This record gives sequence, structure tokens and C-alpha cells, in this order.
Amino acid sequence: LTQSTSCGVGACASTGTETCTAGIWGDDTCEPGTVDTESCNNIDDDCNGQIDEDLTQSTSCGVGACFGNTGFTTCVAGAYVNDTCDSLSGATAESCNGLDDDCDEAVDEDFPLLSDDCDGGDSDECENGTYTCKLDGLGVECVNEEPEGFPGYEEVCDDEDNDCDGVIDEDDVCSSCNNPLDDLVCGQTFLGATGDVSWLDGYSCKSTLNESGNEAVFVFNSDMSGLSVMVKPINLDPATADLDVFVLSSCSASSCLKYGNTSATWSPTADTDYFVVVDGYKGASGEFDLQVTCKETNCSDGLDNDSDDATDCADSDCVGKVVCL
Repeated sequence: LTQSTSCGVGACASTGTETCTAGIWGDDTCEPGTVDTESCNNIDDDCNGQIDEDLTQSTSCGVGACFGNTGFTTCVAGAYVNDTCDSLSGATAESCNGLDDDCDEAVDEDFPLLSDDCDGGDSDECENGTYTCKLDGLGVECVNEEPEGFPGYEEVCDDEDNDCDGVIDEDDVCSSCNNPLDDLVCGQTFLGATGDVSWLDGYSCKSTLNESGNEAVFVFNSDMSGLSVMVKPINLDPATADLDVFVLSSCSASSCLKYGNTSATWSPTADTDYFVVVDGYKGASGEFDLQVTCKETNCSDGLDNDSDDATDCADSDCVGKVVCL
């Protein structure tokens, strides 16, 4: 007679048989399996009656300032679970420092101006600088401003480097010609004063005059020809101010077209800039009203040349002209 037997636990479990001899069971052939190192597989590998006991595995986590945080997982039912690694351990409020302080995979995200072009505290109006982190990390500041020049930026007279070339108010931008007081219009009067700049002298149409006083400059441009224009300073203050009048074709004393010691008259070409200069004789200066009087000279072109709402022979300027008889 024989009967089945079993032995061992876990991975060591096995079976065998035993034989009945003289009324006693014996000679059991069951031999337990080989004990192994316990591993996380939901099996009792070391045959001690416990499954996956005391098995843990080291883990790491975190980014930025939290990179390298550590923890462990525990083997449960053949799988490592319950990771104790805290990915935000060590996180702080984001500073401007090139680091991911708050461990969210973004660097300096709370400072949107960082690396943008900027105009710092220098005398120009040019974005030559770059927003950079402050040393305390609490914000950004504009640094590294170096003059480079920005094509298309126009220099104006304002004690600043508008065109970003490192030079302030260059190319005579503060000259009176480059800073006209007004654009003149027919039939109107414009306030003026000889200002604080004496830039023009030695006019080509009256070079012997000593025009050493400060000047005031206006610009006249009409979209019409066929008219004459007279400009005359009136209401002088002081009344004795010796102010002369010049008409220039460009911003240069050498381009003088007309001169008058009380007024100047000329016939403009359409769509052309003329510089009207009121200058102080022998250093004279003062305030004045500049009167602009236009008269129609072409009485047969069908146009209101002097902008007085009267055309050709309907304009009193054309009375007596042959074409209107």
C-alpha cells in the first residue's frame, strides 16, 4: 500500500508517496524545493510562510530645486507601490535666479519681462538693454545698455539720444531751422519770438547784414502755385525790436530767396517747403505776431490759389487783370 504526501511551503512545496510496511507508513519520498531569495512576485520564494515580506525599493523624484529627492516603495501582492518620495520637498517661492525654485518644471516664470529688450536710465530712448534678474532675485532690472544705433529712429532736439547712436542732439537738430515754430497758412497770424538760438547769419541775399540775434523759423508749404505770399512781423514787443525777415529755400543761410526789413514777399512753387526766418539785427530780439497775406496771381486757371474761397476773376486780387476785363 502507498499514499500521497506533501512537504514544504511557498515555492518549496512538493509532493511524494509513502509505503505501508508491517502496518506502518514510511519511506516518504517527498523532498521540499530549494529555498530562494525573496523577490516581489507574490510568491513565498524563501519558503518561510510569508509572501513578499520586508521588500522595499529606493526611488527618486523631483525637478529643479527638488531634483534628487528620495523615498521608497513597498512590495504588495507582487508590485512595488506606495512611493514615499515627495516631489515638492524643498520647494520655495520662485525667485529670479535662473533656477526652478518651486519645482514646477518652469524657470523664472513669474518674471515675464526677463530677457526682453529695455530702455534703462540712460539719456536715450532706445531699448539697447536687457531685463536681467536683480541680485536679490526679487525682480528684474534693465542692464547692459550700449549704444548701437537704430535705423529709422529720428533725432529730435530734446536732450536725449533718440536715434540710439550714443550721441545726443547731433546733426544740428537743435538749430532753429530744424525746430520751426509753426506751419504757416494763408490769411492767418502766428505767435512768434526770436527764441534762444542764433544759428543762422550771413544770408546770401543780404550778406552784409549783421543778423547776430536769435531767430525764429516758420515753414510755409502750399499745394497751389499762382499766388504771392507776404510775411510780416507785427505787434512787436518791444516795439523797437529790429527784426528782419528772410525766406529760404532750404535750412541754410546760403539758400536765401527774399529779404525785407519789415516784410518779405515771394511767389512759391506748389508743394515746396520754404523756411521763413525772423532774425534779430545786431543782436536784437523780441516777440511778435507773424501775419501771412496771400494774393492770387493766376486769374485764369480755375483754382482758388490763395485759399480765400474766391476763384479767378471772382477774387478781388484779380480786379483789373486783363483776363477779367
